[in-house]
Amino acid sequence: MPVNLPLQRCIPLLACLPLLAACEAQLDVDLTDGPIDGAESVVLHLTGIQLLREDGNRVTLDLDREVDLLQYRNGSTLRLVEGEEVPAARYVGAHLVFAEDGSYVGRSDGSQVPVVPPETQEFADLDLDVGDDDEASLLLDLELRFSLDDQLSTYGNYALAPVLRALDPEDAGEVSGKVANALVEDADCRQGRSLLRGVSVYAYEGTGVTPVDYARSRVSGTQPVSATAVYDDGDGGYRYRFAFLPEGDYTLALTCNADNEQPAVVNDLDFQQRRNVTVDAGETRSIAFTAE
Repeated sequence: MPVNLPLQRCIPLLACLPLLAACEAQLDVDLTDGPIDGAESVVLHLTGIQLLREDGNRVTLDLDREVDLLQYRNGSTLRLVEGEEVPAARYVGAHLVFAEDGSYVGRSDGSQVPVVPPETQEFADLDLDVGDDDEASLLLDLELRFSLDDQLSTYGNYALAPVLRALDPEDAGEVSGKVANALVEDADCRQGRSLLRGVSVYAYEGTGVTPVDYARSRVSGTQPVSATAVYDDGDGGYRYRFAFLPEGDYTLALTCNADNEQPAVVNDLDFQQRRNVTVDAGETRSIAFTAE
């Protein structure tokens, strides 16, 4: 009868609902960063996360948060998204979405210098398979040292060109270790600056790599994939920590001049020592920089 047609049409749709639900998964997204010198805070106004599927489709997770990234370093993370429903798929890229205003660098004199967000972005490489009903995790590591261009003298601001690493945290391992006091406190390292300023460890994919600074204009050499600041361990010594490196072989290199890093150009930083290390997922390796 005609009055039953709407119900008849609904029956196939109702039957499909369990299938549609089965194609969803839950995703947590955490954010961490690598610190920079000369800033008290780096506040970025985030409006979303965009994920790229293998089939070319994009999934956008909406946000509206102002985040001080300097609060989330040396293994500390901020949960941006928890239990967000996303389509089951293989995801091959990710990037953050920034508001047009509201981002700034807070300096020691109390001033706030605007940060200009990028007009366009490339997706950070990602290899994340999310199956039906999975509870998946994604870590976004924004390398601030490689991402902020100092334009104070010309435009009175910083330009943000995000260098982002995206990975499943279960696929990452940790490398940390001591840095000898004699290295950090030596006059050749301090160069008349405050203690620890510019002292950092850079990480490169592969062993035996000749270390160089990060430069978007670089045409030769192996770019660093991450950098972390050496810090006072509170027990009379100094340490560094890479909390989330994908498994593989790496070269670590110590420099006292990371505060001279200008990612838009080649800087030819000096590096004092190198170490080779193999990172295994879920494992922690200890590699020290000693006074030689």
